[in-house]
Amino acid sequence: MRSTSEHRPAHAADVSPPAGSAIRLPRDVADRLVEHAHRAYPAECCGSLIGRPDGAATIVQRCFPAENIAQADRRRSYQIDWRSLFNAFREARAAGLRVVGFYHSHPDGSAEPSVRDQAEAWIDHPYLIVSLHPPQRPRITCWRRRGDQTRMLPQRVEIEDHPGREDSAEQSVE
Repeated sequence: MRSTSEHRPAHAADVSPPAGSAIRLPRDVADRLVEHAHRAYPAECCGSLIGRPDGAATIVQRCFPAENIAQADRRRSYQIDWRSLFNAFREARAAGLRVVGFYHSHPDGSAEPSVRDQAEAWIDHPYLIVSLHPPQRPRITCWRRRGDQTRMLPQRVEIEDHPGREDSAEQSVE
C-alpha cells in the first residue's frame, strides 16, 4: 500500500493487525477482488481488506476498493487514495471490525510481490495480490512482512464457499 505515514489513523487499535499465518475470505469477496482487477486492467487495482483476527488467522469480511492514484505507470504501481483509506478505517470501525490488510493486482505479472511492494509494505499486514496472468486463470496470493524483515513471506489463502462452516475452506493458493 502506498500511503504515507501521515495518513495512518492515530488510534493504534485501528491499525494493530492480527498475527495470523493464514487469511480466510468468502468466495464472494475473492470474486470481487478478481472483478476489480479485471475492471482496472491494464492498470493495477488496489484497496483495503476489512475483517477481524481469529486466532492464528485473519478473517476478511469485505473488500473496500480504492482509486489507484499512483503518479508513476499505473500498470506497474499503485497508491491507495488516502480518502479511500480513511473511509475504509471509518467503515471498519462503524462495523466493529478493522482494516486487516490491503490488496492490489498485477495485471500482466506474477502473483509475487515486487521489490517496491516489499519495500513499502506495512509491517505485519497481509497483502493480497491478484494476478491476471493468464487472464482466464487469475490467482490470489497473500504476503506479509514481519518485524524488521525486508522480504515479504507467503501466507496461506483459504477461500470459503460457506463462511463459518468447518468443511467450507478451500486451499486455493499458496
